[in-house]
Amino acid sequence: MRSLLTGACALLFSLCAVAQSTISGEMVISYGYFTDAEGRKISLEGRKVPVTIEAIPLGVLPTRPPAQFGTDLETVYENDHGPGSYIASGIPMPSALDDIIMVNGANSIWQFFTFGINANTTSTSGEVFIRWTGYKTFTPGLGGGVMAFTNPAMDFGGPLSLALLNAIAPLPNTYKITINVSGFGLSSTQNALYFAQQFRNGNENGPFRTEFDNVFSRGFPNPGSSQESFYFDFEPDGIFDETEIDVWEAGNEANMLLKIEANPSGVVETRVPSSFTYVPGTPVSGEVSDLWDSDNFYLVAGPGIVFNTSQPPLRIELVSTSTTTLPTAVAMHIENKGTAANVQQQLEFWNYSTSAWVLADTRNVTTTESVMEVVAPGTASHYVHQTSRQMRTRLSYKAQGPVFLYPWRISWDQAIWRVTRP
Repeated sequence: MRSLLTGACALLFSLCAVAQSTISGEMVISYGYFTDAEGRKISLEGRKVPVTIEAIPLGVLPTRPPAQFGTDLETVYENDHGPGSYIASGIPMPSALDDIIMVNGANSIWQFFTFGINANTTSTSGEVFIRWTGYKTFTPGLGGGVMAFTNPAMDFGGPLSLALLNAIAPLPNTYKITINVSGFGLSSTQNALYFAQQFRNGNENGPFRTEFDNVFSRGFPNPGSSQESFYFDFEPDGIFDETEIDVWEAGNEANMLLKIEANPSGVVETRVPSSFTYVPGTPVSGEVSDLWDSDNFYLVAGPGIVFNTSQPPLRIELVSTSTTTLPTAVAMHIENKGTAANVQQQLEFWNYSTSAWVLADTRNVTTTESVMEVVAPGTASHYVHQTSRQMRTRLSYKAQGPVFLYPWRISWDQAIWRVTRP
């Protein structure tokens, strides 16, 4: 058994201060699937997912904050002990696997997934392909060179921009990344998984990027559990055999930096808009079905006539129908872009209890397509009509400064509801 805390495999510590700020972006899941309860492979390819990145320092273990649980969103697994606990090996580790046992994770719909990446490169161009595989089965006794883990519950991944990493903190650096997978329906039929994370070049089977390492957090999961050992793909060759087991030394036990937030209370349903209305706005192209899928077929509109400067010149109201009058959460998933960067977007949900619009999100539109997931605040059932089950959302747009290309345009690739039901 090789110990990563001896000889050339000493811990890599960084004592430099890192600003605790975040940056948002997106990545596209270009490969993969998960297996549902009936054994069917559900494709995840082509899904655009919001990404939040935070620069983190490698260091020593501080006092751990208590685990946080929500009413409708529960952390089913967390091994993240905060600043000071993050470590990486002193040798390249682009491929590693750790056992995880979730709490109430079986059949729960994953919402947010957090992981770590230690980037030992100064290059800010191109991408690193990240692949995640959650195996259900470990078979001992197969010996060296033979894959010991089989029966994947999920196997997916996509490219992450190095420029996006560098934008939050200059490379080389260490990062904690959270991706929003709430629109996938992603789940595992069992609590126990053998979870692998790999950094590759180009695609899911590309050469390993040895300048990227897995990040560990010193300590043990809470909630959830994991053995102190993990599997280090030494070659690396993508094969995790039973002889490639490794441990951190006593007193420095660590597990892979990993956090899974899920919705154990029910399933998440996608509801598409049945109609839309501009109030005001000028139609350019597209129809309601262009809002249903993330397929680069757009609904496009521009500003219309207004009678005072405080009124947004473009506003689109969307209507859909829920399958339940008692949802535990209502959210909007929006993918869009604009021709001007200083056009502000406001997203509002109609509250049927108060007969009023409720502002849930304000942000500027980006000139390249961006992804956002906005949850309706307060009691979810107030945003569903208790007889017709109707839901209404509106998006308003107004320039916040000079626009050098007029009339500006907004293009919506997707605008759908995510309704969580018991």
